[in-house]
Amino acid sequence: MNNRDIEQIKKDWILLHGSDLLKASLVAGYSVDLRYAKERVQLDYPGFFMPTDLSIAKTDSPPAYCLQACNEVADSYCSHRCYGGEEYYLTIDNYLGKHTIVKEIIAPIETAENEFSLYFEDWHGELDNYESEKRDWIFSYGSDLLQRSYIDRYDSTQRYVEERLAVEYPGFRQVAGSDYQRANSPPEFCLNACLTEDGSYCSQKSYCWDIYYITIDNYLGKHQIVKKIDMSLKFRNCKRIQRQRSSNTLKSFVVVLFSGFAAVGIYSWMLLSQPQRPDRVISAERLAIEEELIYLRAVRLGTPPLLYDHNLSTEEQRVEIEKELASLQSGRASIQQEIELNQKLLKKLKYDN
Repeated sequence: MNNRDIEQIKKDWILLHGSDLLKASLVAGYSVDLRYAKERVQLDYPGFFMPTDLSIAKTDSPPAYCLQACNEVADSYCSHRCYGGEEYYLTIDNYLGKHTIVKEIIAPIETAENEFSLYFEDWHGELDNYESEKRDWIFSYGSDLLQRSYIDRYDSTQRYVEERLAVEYPGFRQVAGSDYQRANSPPEFCLNACLTEDGSYCSQKSYCWDIYYITIDNYLGKHQIVKKIDMSLKFRNCKRIQRQRSSNTLKSFVVVLFSGFAAVGIYSWMLLSQPQRPDRVISAERLAIEEELIYLRAVRLGTPPLLYDHNLSTEEQRVEIEKELASLQSGRASIQQEIELNQKLLKKLKYDN
């Protein structure tokens, strides 16, 4: 294929698929080789790009996953950076007759993990317990970003702790230094909050004594993590205590009230069930005598009835009544005599008239 044919193919493709900018540049007389290749490669080989600022060379001993990737794309081979870096690229030369295009080959997680472990052991020696646990957790539960960062040999400790805390201790965060100190006399709601987390205690910042935190030391063997205690728990606790006190007061009042009713009932029952003393029993004879005395006293003297002391014994009361009765009887006899005398005088007056 000669240059004229290549130019005609380029012109036809630009008129059919090119962007407005690419078409305008072609009409204006520009060669647009580079822009044409960049736009066309996005349609012909998605994911590939032109390494204008990247120096690469064909790999001498590519890993197995690179060979597998190259088998899936015709006329491609595996390359790597000439200076630094361990990235591998799927490479095609002579694209459109003059360009080299590449696409980074992403290693499978298992392969990257094994290769990085070898690299890390060569660099630091045998992995310690923390790094070993960190590596296992990252490749088992870590996000894609965390795994990629770790594969690229970034320490990634901060992101690792943040992601693991979100799973194991939601709401906690990692802190550094010694700003958080164990509280001297934490309030009750803080103690209750710390009961929800094993191995935790209540702490405060050294310069802020009105805010409390649930604190756990030696998380993963080296980190201190904290979680701010919700201050609304304090007010909810106060309301709970107030409701409890009100409830206790009401219960005490009800108990006292029922106790009073019970005491009155028991006392009344005792009074009703207790037999009366013989000397306090008012007989029918005594009542009849009292009624007679009241009548006679009212007729003779026009005075109110006598009030008798029922606390006296029956015998004493009888003696008093008999004395009063004798006095009234004598008074009644004299009154009867006066009545009879007056009747005689009336008769006499009638006869005289």
